[in-house]
Amino acid sequence: MPDDDLTIQQVADELGVTPEAVLYLVRKERLPARRFGRQWAIRRSDLDTFRELWEQRQRPGPPSEAKSEAA
Repeated sequence: MPDDDLTIQQVADELGVTPEAVLYLVRKERLPARRFGRQWAIRRSDLDTFRELWEQRQRPGPPSEAKSEAA
């Protein structure tokens, strides 16, 4: 595996999730990965892109109009 590739376990450790959760993301094609025999490899750049997109989804948006009208 090239130096900029990570294993499923390394990605799981960085994201703070289980290896099974990372495999789920790979199988659902939300996290690009390549297979080498029985091992998966995830590029560092793909993980960084995934993390940026994930953080954008997790940020709270502005309060909705319905909430401000009810107050």
